[in-house]
Amino acid sequence: MSISKPPQTLAQINKEVLSEGTCIHRVHKSEFLANSFNPCKGGIARFSPIKDKEGECIPSLYTAFTLEASVYETIFHDISASEVVKSVPIDDIICRSHSKLQVKRDLQLASLREPDLKALNTSCNQLIASSAEHYDQTA
Repeated sequence: MSISKPPQTLAQINKEVLSEGTCIHRVHKSEFLANSFNPCKGGIARFSPIKDKEGECIPSLYTAFTLEASVYETIFHDISASEVVKSVPIDDIICRSHSKLQVKRDLQLASLREPDLKALNTSCNQLIASSAEHYDQTA
């Protein structure tokens, strides 16, 4: 699969609001606080590190609306749905914590739904169904 490069000038992206009071789940390495942003010092993942035009780290924090989604996207994200036996090493689990965070103010988020991605010259399939070899491009 090839990943399309976004246009040089990004279109005005649609935004969604994550409302104050919303509970979000985070599964993270236990060495980090629940609300600590990705310091861009780890390996390459699908959405991190994200860097600006000057190559500077843009802090990010991966969360989900449910514990199940957060577990799937952190611990089980590299396991194909077609695998007959689905397992991960125990060390990938015991080093992690689950935290629930409550949003303290409305947050404006970029919408990455299919029509919005089309304006960025990519697709949902390219963004989230790509393999680890493309993570530097998906970030």
